[in-house]
Amino acid sequence: MSPDGELMYVVRTDEHLPVETTLDSWQLDDEWWRQRISRRYVEIMVAGGKRMLLFEDLVTGEWFEQTP
Repeated sequence: MSPDGELMYVVRTDEHLPVETTLDSWQLDDEWWRQRISRRYVEIMVAGGKRMLLFEDLVTGEWFEQTP
């Protein structure tokens, strides 16, 4: 991440994808009365024009790719 919190690249098992632009971002906080769900979603475009939807689990700090 950059100092201002923007994603700079995505690292997968065998790929290192530079982020070209952030298209959208939002946060979801839900179900605090059962099991807390707190996520930060980021829709990005990586080099080559591929769109990706990622989210950070703000409880654990882990990142995931959301797939349809």
